[in-house]
Amino acid sequence: MKLKRRNFIGLALSSGAAIGFPAIVSARSPNSRLVHACIGTNGMAGADMRTFNSFKDILEIGAICDVDSRSLEAAKQVVPNARVYRDWRELLEKEGDRIDSVNVSTPDHTHTIIAANALARGKHVYVQKPLCKKLDECRLLRRLAAEKGVVTQLGTQFAAHLGDRQTVEFLKAGIIGPVKRVCLYSTRNGVSRRERVLKPAAAVPDTLDWEGWIGPAPMRDYAPGYHPTLWRMWRDFGSGWIGDLCIHVISAPWIGMELGQTAPLAVQAKVNPEFHSDPVYRQAWPRYSHITWEFPGVAASGGKPFIMEWFSGIAEDKTVTPEFLPPAAYDELFAKTPLKTRSPEGRVIEGENGWILAPHSDSATMVLLRGGTVFRIPKLDRVPSHHHEFVNKCREGGKTRSDFSWTTWMMETVVMGGVCEQLPDRRFTWNVAKACFDNAPDANALLKSNYRSGWELEGL
Repeated sequence: MKLKRRNFIGLALSSGAAIGFPAIVSARSPNSRLVHACIGTNGMAGADMRTFNSFKDILEIGAICDVDSRSLEAAKQVVPNARVYRDWRELLEKEGDRIDSVNVSTPDHTHTIIAANALARGKHVYVQKPLCKKLDECRLLRRLAAEKGVVTQLGTQFAAHLGDRQTVEFLKAGIIGPVKRVCLYSTRNGVSRRERVLKPAAAVPDTLDWEGWIGPAPMRDYAPGYHPTLWRMWRDFGSGWIGDLCIHVISAPWIGMELGQTAPLAVQAKVNPEFHSDPVYRQAWPRYSHITWEFPGVAASGGKPFIMEWFSGIAEDKTVTPEFLPPAAYDELFAKTPLKTRSPEGRVIEGENGWILAPHSDSATMVLLRGGTVFRIPKLDRVPSHHHEFVNKCREGGKTRSDFSWTTWMMETVVMGGVCEQLPDRRFTWNVAKACFDNAPDANALLKSNYRSGWELEGL
């Protein structure tokens, strides 16, 4: 069954709560298996599906969905008993009384609309990062999750890994003293950092529902490369390198400094020169950038304002100027530790008494105190993986490590960085940012605004 755009099978979301579907008021029995649906089955989505499928004693994948029949055929080999759908709206409509939870592992531009509809039906939701593309989308998901009392998890899976957890413990212990500066960086070259080239329109492959893939984004002709590989570089579909990687490396400092619902006072960005002059680059996210957030004082900073920065210059690109790369002094700090060299991506957190040096990996986090003493935290006990924790909480109750109640605030900070990447060399103060938060439209207006003219939502 293929749904027409004007026959949207969805929900009427009012400015208060989603109506027509009850909230979950109690957790599933720990002795029963969760019935789960996977929306997206290729690439990272395929990895999510296989991970959830590995919990066969506590979870059953009851349904799968993908706009590409090739991906579905491969997925059916992994979960042969799952019901198969091409349209997530049809899946939620037909499986709404059967499934308990979903994971949304689709391109960024469809995260919010799918997650919002699943939440409104009272489903537990795991959403791949970066969760949202807009500030008001973050707010909508936060409110729906709270209203429905469901379990949520943002797919920042490194939060359960050793390196992130050690960083959190170092910060909470205050070993480096009040935090003065947080440096987040990624200098490796990734697939979405390629040169921005608009390929000519081509015939849509028979296996792909292009209209379904486009979803709420402005319609454009199909061209090779958007699906399944290069969509993240284009502003209509992805969130750029900041959405891909910054959301990972910001997580541990956010948790360890207990930033919670803290918002930056000001944000500004510098981007690669081509972005200012090339019309094709203006349709895409910058290949590299330097973003600076100014935060108010918090307990972890000794009550003093502190700076957080994102450096995303490509190290192997000889044309990149130093302002887009982590300070060279950080290379010298890493050289003084057993790590020897700075990792391709990670974070350096500077305090009054020293530095936390944390690669974005399971490598051990290091503390270098002023005076040269290197401190390495004892190995922590293992914890369930990010996916496993989500399933456990769905069955037992409670909040996950990356619950929407706070990760949506962290996401707003990253989104504001992305806004500044599109409007470089301008300083956004908190008053401007706060207006974005406070003037967010209600759910009906938001959902309408995220669908182009011609894709009407019934009941709104």
